[in-house]
Amino acid sequence: MSFDPTIKFLIFNDKERTKQICSFINKENIIPGNSFKVLEYLNNKEKIRTKFQGIIPMLDYNWKNGYELDTPFINNVLKQKGKIVVQGEVVAGGNNTYLIQKIEDFNKIEILNNTRYCFSEYKPITPINITVVGKDIILFPMSVQLIKNENGRFIYKGADFTYPKHFDSRLKKCIREYSLTIANKVKDMGYRGILGIDFIVDSQQNVYFMELNPRFQASSFYLSRRLESLTGFNLAFLHYLSLINERFPKFNLKLIDEVQGSFLNCNSETESIAIPHDSEIRNGYFPQLKASIYRKLYNASIVKVDNFEKTEIN
Repeated sequence: MSFDPTIKFLIFNDKERTKQICSFINKENIIPGNSFKVLEYLNNKEKIRTKFQGIIPMLDYNWKNGYELDTPFINNVLKQKGKIVVQGEVVAGGNNTYLIQKIEDFNKIEILNNTRYCFSEYKPITPINITVVGKDIILFPMSVQLIKNENGRFIYKGADFTYPKHFDSRLKKCIREYSLTIANKVKDMGYRGILGIDFIVDSQQNVYFMELNPRFQASSFYLSRRLESLTGFNLAFLHYLSLINERFPKFNLKLIDEVQGSFLNCNSETESIAIPHDSEIRNGYFPQLKASIYRKLYNASIVKVDNFEKTEIN
């Protein structure tokens, strides 16, 4: 196999399988990514929540091995807490995240004996995501994650970048300060590049850390399109500069702060909400195995239009 020798290949991680796939590429053409060991750590909910315990507020989580989660145990927890959320160590897009309201809900889940699971009391919340990137740490605008309860699973459906504009200054400052603290700790671990941080906010404006996403996320394309329209470069370029330890080109961050609008992942041609969408994206943003077949983009906030997970924030 031959290719243009000026082409550079950015390797997202150093997992052995990745090395095998890229074995035909000359070493000088490879830009190494983050250590797989670091990525594995950051993706592990139990490890990362333990690391930030006492540093960033978070909900009360209890961890158990799969073989410990039997019917009597779950029945007892349900009696104490009413509704609970059960999650595996590693989740993405709602996989491995379940709402348990009665024992029949739990019996539908495939629990693996040698896997760690956490459970917590279910509370009405608003899920928040913020993207950070770079050795100098740039905070991009936060979004409300559009999450639905579908047959007992919490499924990621999109993001709303307009709704957080209504948050008061104290709440936005709190989220940004927690994000900077987390980003600096993660940088000290050796991670470079794009990072998603998930929080939840309750009705009293209490902010709780949830998890990290050391990768490009579903909402990255939206930020990247906006960034490229304003500056001429995108998130992938900033991720690349972070990995090679180069400074970013100068640009007006205040322009990025004005990102507005929402997007919705669609699993069928008829899926929609009550607001007319502005445009659609169908050109390969999803791998073949993804259920979503395209995205609808809206110029407005849509989190209140449908039955997404949210709470009124006072």
